[in-house]
Amino acid sequence: MLSEQLSLQPRWEELCGRVFDGGYEVGDLLEADQDRARFTIRVLGDRDLAASALVLRASASAAASQLEIWSSLRRSPHPNLTKPLGFGAADLHGLDLLYIVLAKPEERLREVLRERPLQSEEAEELLRSLSAALEHLVSNGFVHGCVSPEQIGAANDTTQLTTECVRKAGITPDFEIVKPKYTAPESVDANVTPAADMWCLGATLVEALTGKECADGCTEQAAALPSPFQRIAERCLGDDPQSRCDLAEIKTLFQSRSMAAAASAGSGAMRVPELARIPELTRPSETPRERDPVPAAVIAPA
Repeated sequence: MLSEQLSLQPRWEELCGRVFDGGYEVGDLLEADQDRARFTIRVLGDRDLAASALVLRASASAAASQLEIWSSLRRSPHPNLTKPLGFGAADLHGLDLLYIVLAKPEERLREVLRERPLQSEEAEELLRSLSAALEHLVSNGFVHGCVSPEQIGAANDTTQLTTECVRKAGITPDFEIVKPKYTAPESVDANVTPAADMWCLGATLVEALTGKECADGCTEQAAALPSPFQRIAERCLGDDPQSRCDLAEIKTLFQSRSMAAAASAGSGAMRVPELARIPELTRPSETPRERDPVPAAVIAPA
């Protein structure tokens, strides 16, 4: 039965117009391949809320595990992580599907980097935000697995790391939700450890400050970064995961930077950076709440 499902080509466009549980109407097909598709979503009862859905092929057992992860993230939200609006399992012409609905970010880091690299003040706020998000995941037994500019957006003056591909630490996912842009040297099938996330964080930092993808370990790119980003990137991009930079070390490096800045400024107040493209990252924001279930058309074979 599973082999038969894998041989079938999903007719993704036939999902358009269907309504997922919770009142999420599937809109236009944005992109698709054999295993996944992304759609615009119209939130019934809140026409002003822009959202999108990622729909994936997944067996019932694999879907159940991922649904529990997304449910945990919704129960324990963090301002620097996108909060799932809705998620669930579905069926399309005999194919088992899994979906997650997220609010559309106001801006994505990848779009900013197409125009220019970040300034040091922006990169510092970005790194603080991502560190806070990863720390929250680790404390709950998760890792991100796909850290890159494509997975970072801004909404309500807060930078957020998307939660689509979050997985349990140390466990390789049963299926690939998002194709990772960066993979740590020790990762065989997927990034599944906090150390692997740190490597991807270092690669993302290099790309954010140079505007160029981290290639071949990007050690030369990292070495050319300004302080303290040079030290952070080089420590994150180490080949040995046991000696790689961790979140505590990043905090220490930034504390040293802040103390040095305060000393040089004397008794005057420290300057708060004005981020031209990436909003302030440390202020909690209101995240769209998940909607109470409303009558919805269940996706079923035609």
